[in-house]
Amino acid sequence: MAVLRPIRGLESSSALDLKQAPVLLGRNPERCDVVLEHFAVSREHARVEIIDSTFYIEDLKSRNGVRLNGRRITPGVEGRQRLWPGDRIEIAAFEFRFEEEPSTDDMVHLSNDTEKPDILSTLPVGTDSSKQSGRTSKLGKLHILVGIIEDLSSELDFEKVLPKIVSSLLRAFPQSQNGCVLLRNDGEEFVPAAVQRTDGKDTPVQVSRTILDEVVSNRQAILSSDATKDSRFEDSGSNRELKLNSVMSAPLLDRHDVVFGVLQLEVLDGDQPFTAEDLELLSAVATHLAVVIENSRLHDSALREQRTEFETRFRKLVEGSLQGILIHRMFRPLFVNDAWASLHGYTVEEVLAMDSVLPLIAADEHDKAMAFAEARLRGDDVPSRYEGRELRKDGAPIWVEKFVSVIDWDGSPAVQTAVVDLSHRKQADDALRQAHEELEQRVADRTAGLGRSNRDLEQFAYSASHDLQAPLRTIASYCQLLQQRYGEQLDERANEFLSGAIDGVKRMKRLLDDLLRYSRVTTQSHPFQATDCDEVLQDVLRNLKVQIEECKATITNSELPTIYCDSTQLMQLLQNLIGNALAYRADAPPQIQIGVEERPEEWGFSVQDNGIGIDPRHFERIFQIFQRLYAEHERPGSGIGLSLCKRIVERHGGEISVQSTPGRGSTVFFTIPKLSEEWRPGTQG
Repeated sequence: MAVLRPIRGLESSSALDLKQAPVLLGRNPERCDVVLEHFAVSREHARVEIIDSTFYIEDLKSRNGVRLNGRRITPGVEGRQRLWPGDRIEIAAFEFRFEEEPSTDDMVHLSNDTEKPDILSTLPVGTDSSKQSGRTSKLGKLHILVGIIEDLSSELDFEKVLPKIVSSLLRAFPQSQNGCVLLRNDGEEFVPAAVQRTDGKDTPVQVSRTILDEVVSNRQAILSSDATKDSRFEDSGSNRELKLNSVMSAPLLDRHDVVFGVLQLEVLDGDQPFTAEDLELLSAVATHLAVVIENSRLHDSALREQRTEFETRFRKLVEGSLQGILIHRMFRPLFVNDAWASLHGYTVEEVLAMDSVLPLIAADEHDKAMAFAEARLRGDDVPSRYEGRELRKDGAPIWVEKFVSVIDWDGSPAVQTAVVDLSHRKQADDALRQAHEELEQRVADRTAGLGRSNRDLEQFAYSASHDLQAPLRTIASYCQLLQQRYGEQLDERANEFLSGAIDGVKRMKRLLDDLLRYSRVTTQSHPFQATDCDEVLQDVLRNLKVQIEECKATITNSELPTIYCDSTQLMQLLQNLIGNALAYRADAPPQIQIGVEERPEEWGFSVQDNGIGIDPRHFERIFQIFQRLYAEHERPGSGIGLSLCKRIVERHGGEISVQSTPGRGSTVFFTIPKLSEEWRPGTQG
C-alpha cells in the first residue's frame, strides 16, 4: 500500500491512501482529491499517478512549485519524478513523506475462537529480567538474542526498534512463519505495532484471541505446542482454520505489572514446535522490550510536558514583549503578540483569523520575504536579519528590521519573526540625508561663487598690474627727464622731492611686478612635466649670483629628486625662499641648506637659514598677501613673496609652513605630492 504521510501543514496526521491514483493536490475543493488551503498553493498544484506500477509526481505548472527532497522539480510532464519510499514532497507550507509498504493495521486479524487452547507451558514475566534464565542449546540463537538486548538498550524510540526485534526473533527461531508485537491503544484494544511473516504472503496474520486473552488475564507467557492436535482445542474453529501448530506468546508488563502489549511467534503446519527453553528466551526479550517501550513513553511524556512548559513560558515572555513577534508557517499565522499586532494596526484576534500575513508586507517585497523564509526553513546559510517595508491596516508603510529564525511549534518547524519598528530612525535618516544634500548644494553653490569671484579678482589683479605699468613708466620717464634737464635749476629741496617721486614709482613698479607674478600662478601657468629639481636649483643660484656673492652666503643642498611639477613655478618658489633667506640675514654670513625627504605619497622639502628668525605669532601672517613685518627702509620687499610661494605650493596640491626662533634662523617646509603624468592641476581632492 502506498501513502502520502503528512509531516507538516495538515492538522490530521493520518496517511493519504494512493490506491486510487492519480491523486490531485491543490486548492480547488471541487477538483482536487487532497485540498491544501493556502494562498501559496495553486488551484491544481501537483498530481501523483501510477505508471507501470510505479508512482510519479508531477508539478502541474504551479505558481510556487513542488520540491522533492528539497529540490524544486521542473514543471510539466518533462519534469515528472519517480517516487521512492521515504521521499519528502513540499508544496508551499505542506510537507508529505511517500511510503510504500503494507500497513500494520491491515496485516493482523484477531480471530474469535471459542475454545481455550491446551497450554503446555507457562512462565511468569516481570520487570526483573534477572529471573529469566535465557538458557538455550543453540549458540547462534543466543548470539541473536544478545544482539536484540543490545538494540533494546541503545534505542529510546521503540517504533524504530520493534521491526528489528521481530526480524531478529524470526532469525533466532527459523521454524516461525509469523511474528508480531501487539500494543494496547487508548481504547483498550490490542493493535499491531510490528508484524512480519517469512512466507512472502501479503495476507493478514491471524492471531488467536483466545491465546491473547489467556496471556493478558494471567500475565504469563504461554506455549501451545500443537493447538490443532489438542483434544481441548478440537472445537475451536478458528484454530483449525488458522492451522496453528505451535505458538509462543509473552506479555509486555509495565512497572505496575499491567499488560500493555504482547509479543508472539507462530509456527504453521511445521514439524518443529517451540520448546519451554524457547519460551524462556522469548520471555526475556519481552521483559527487556517492555522496559524499553515504557521508558520511551515516559521519555515522550516528559518531552511533551517540557514542550508544554516551554510554550507556556514562551507565551508569557513574548506576549508582554515590546518587540513584535510573529510565528507562522509560510505566512499563515500561528502566534502573534500584542506588539506585532498593534504595530500593524490590528488586534491579535484579527491577525490570527487571517489566512496569510503576506498582504501586510509591501507588494514588491513578497518574493524576497517568501524566499527568505524558505531558505531559513531549509537551513541555508542566509543572514538572520534584514530590513523591509510592511503595511499597516490603513495601508501606511512601516520600515522594520526583521530577525528571522526557525523554531519547533506544536512538533513541526515554524518561522519566528521578531520585528523592530524603524520608522522614526528612517524619518531621522531621511531628514539628515535631505539636510546633508541641501548643505552640499549650498556649499557647491558657495564654492562656485567663490571660484567665480577668485577668477574675477585674479583677472582684475592681472589686468590692473599689467595696465598700470604704462602710466608708471610714463611718470618715471618724465620725472627722470625733469631731473636730467632742469636739475641744476632746481634747489636742493625740489631735487629731494623729485628723487622721492622716482623712488615711489620704482617701488610701485616692483609691487605691480610681484602682483603680476602672483596672478600668473593660475592665469599663465605651465603644464606639469618631469622636472629635475637639481637643475632648477642651479638656475636659481645663477639668478641670485650677485646677491649671494655680496653677502658671502654659503648654500648647500641634499641630492634632489626629479618630480612632476610646473618647472617655472618651482624656480619662482625656490628663488623666493632663498632670496628671503638672503634678505633677512643676520650679521653673520648666511648659511642656507636645501633638504628633501621622500615619503610614501609626497616629497618633503625644506629651506633652512641662520637669519634673524620670525616671532611665532607671525607664522600665519607672513603667508598673507601684502603683509610685511618690517618697514620698507628696514627690509625692502612688497609683502607678496611668501604668499606667492604658498599659492604655488597649493596649486601643486601641497602644503607650506614655517618653524623659527627669533635670532636663530628659520626653516620653511613645503610638500609636493608624487604625481603621475596623467595628473592635472585642480584634480586633487
